[in-house]
Amino acid sequence: MIHVTVPAVKRVNPVPGLRVHRSLRPDEARHPARMPPRTRIEETVLDLAQAARTFDVAFGWLCQACGSRRTTPDRLLAAMYLRAKLRWRDSLREALGDIDDGAHSMLEFRYVRDVERPHGLPRARRQARVTRGQAALA
Repeated sequence: MIHVTVPAVKRVNPVPGLRVHRSLRPDEARHPARMPPRTRIEETVLDLAQAARTFDVAFGWLCQACGSRRTTPDRLLAAMYLRAKLRWRDSLREALGDIDDGAHSMLEFRYVRDVERPHGLPRARRQARVTRGQAALA
């Protein structure tokens, strides 16, 4: 299935294998240089988070995008503020802060949210680099 985004005022006849999405802000969502034209990674990640059935799945999309270094929590947060509606906005904003602090999985996020903060534990070192000999391990 190919997904295509068009301005909200445009009408497109149905085409087999093509899924049309309408956007009120296609120019902001479009990557400024990539060809063929496509949406920015941050827009795609937020679209996937919006369509997710659960918060855990939405959080997973944010983790995957940041963990693979395709984007950053700051860029996702900036894109988030441009949207009028976003499911789980407050929770995703908080989660982006935790991702920025090194929580790169649902398990790490739940530890921070449900154990470390409520019990006043010292902040753990997450994603710490360890060097043995000349090889660095992440």
